[in-house]
Amino acid sequence: MMALKTLAAAGLAVAALAGCAIPNSRAVPDDVSLLNNRLSVSFSNGVRCRVDGISEQPTGALTGCPIPAQYDVRMQRPGYFGDVITEPYADILITDASGRVHLFKTPGSRNWSARLGSDEG
Repeated sequence: MMALKTLAAAGLAVAALAGCAIPNSRAVPDDVSLLNNRLSVSFSNGVRCRVDGISEQPTGALTGCPIPAQYDVRMQRPGYFGDVITEPYADILITDASGRVHLFKTPGSRNWSARLGSDEG
């Protein structure tokens, strides 16, 4: 009987969390990484999209991504150990479907101003 109650409680918790999921239409870019000529963008609902060949096409759409967004990678300088091991120094702008631009800096340690609540950077 105790196992049945635990199972029922777990089922209700999963159903409640599913109702709180962020739909793709409201998801915003949450994090980026830029390694090995690949841009990866994580969104607030857990969706992760990738674009290969960033050095050949530093601006474009996140094609094949269920969340419509545009990217613009502005390289500042290479990483210290090559772009396969460490992220290059770059400013990455992700424009969401509403037209809002989100600025990310790589490597992640350059995002200190964003952690302080500033949109400047």
